[in-house]
Amino acid sequence: MNFWVRSGVITFLILILSGVVKAHLHFIRLALLAAMGLIGLYLIHKLAQDWNKIRGGGGGGGRPGRVLGLFKRSAPEYTELDQMVDDSFDHLPTFESILSQDPMGCARRLVCQIAAKPTKDLQPDEKQILSVLSAEDGFGPDPARDQFKAAAALGRKKRSEFVCLKTFRKCHFTANQMLKLVRLFS
Repeated sequence: MNFWVRSGVITFLILILSGVVKAHLHFIRLALLAAMGLIGLYLIHKLAQDWNKIRGGGGGGGRPGRVLGLFKRSAPEYTELDQMVDDSFDHLPTFESILSQDPMGCARRLVCQIAAKPTKDLQPDEKQILSVLSAEDGFGPDPARDQFKAAAALGRKKRSEFVCLKTFRKCHFTANQMLKLVRLFS
């Protein structure tokens, strides 16, 4: 009987010891997680300080009112309607500026592909693009506009979008992709 009592006590002590060791390991894991969390918060704090130094704001150094929120931004108050109108509407884009922004020829390719379609299959925005080219502005010759007119004439003459793809091969966008972009901004 002595043997059984002794082995039971030993087994009981082993179980208690393993529980303490396991609890000890959990505590170590908890302590490590807490330490890593604190380190993470410290790094975020340092990053925020660096960000404020880079963009030149924050901190309130030399600006005591800023900390209290006294110098807030506000929308300007307009007294006349003319002051509210954006100046960007005063300058309409020219065909020359379009060409300068389009070295790959995507705009001309789009015009060519639209002109290659049958007129009955054109969407309203596609008709609008072609009507801009056909309208006379009365300002005299425009070589940049003539390039777009030539692209439209090529599309109408060949009636093949493949010819447009071959002619303006530097552009890597399809007509559908470009039209989605046009429709997004119209």
